[in-house]
Amino acid sequence: MATSKQGKRDKTNLVSSIKHLFVSGELADVTFVFGGNTSKLHAHKLVLGMRSPVFKAMLYEPLSDESAREIYIEDEGPEIFQVFLRYATP
Repeated sequence: MATSKQGKRDKTNLVSSIKHLFVSGELADVTFVFGGNTSKLHAHKLVLGMRSPVFKAMLYEPLSDESAREIYIEDEGPEIFQVFLRYATP
């Protein structure tokens, strides 16, 4: 049986691992492309789907295009979207 201290350590390790994936882009499975293909940000569908009902529907619902690897965003720059991705990452 896990102790309270071990449970906290496991949670800390999980959060650290997810943050590492965000920073490194390792294992990213979706790319956000901004205005004219000049900037791209890589992300993880699983994290986006867990943290946002909009992305969950967009990426996982039956009518979603599950093969979509790129999402084009014309009306926002990568700087603002990067802030959102940081917020969405635990």
